[in-house]
Amino acid sequence: MSKILVVDDEFRIRQIIRKYAEFEGYEVEEATDGMQAIQVCRQNEFDLIIMDVMMPELDGFSACREIRKFCDTPIIMLSARGEEYDKIHGFELGSDDYVVKPFSPKELMMRVGAVIKRSGKNGDSTQKDVFTTATAHKRTCLPIRAWRSISRREPFRLTAAAWR
Repeated sequence: MSKILVVDDEFRIRQIIRKYAEFEGYEVEEATDGMQAIQVCRQNEFDLIIMDVMMPELDGFSACREIRKFCDTPIIMLSARGEEYDKIHGFELGSDDYVVKPFSPKELMMRVGAVIKRSGKNGDSTQKDVFTTATAHKRTCLPIRAWRSISRREPFRLTAAAWR
């Protein structure tokens, strides 16, 4: 199960994101500002961070900059500021995606899934175990049947013939 940190000073926004993320099977932790987000990131490991830009204490851009100093966890920025230069600034600081408020929670969850998938931080050890096992046995590729099963996240068995 992938673990997400949601950082927003608005309770309602955190609640909506939590509801949709948990429905999608993600484990969710929350922070209310940039300073708290940095502290939580130092203590825990996350597969993704969803962070608002405009918050008290420390804004999302500054928090993103600080988090990037010790952590490469993917970050999706949320903001009511949708100007091109705001988005560019977010990407320059190391964010992986930028979503403008108001946003569709369903679209945000699709973006979350895509970013986690691209980052390889999917919290699902099944796929990693298969590749680790293959590498340990000096096998550098898997049969097409295995690749299809992995992509669907279905359990599968490889026969001795399949390993040849």
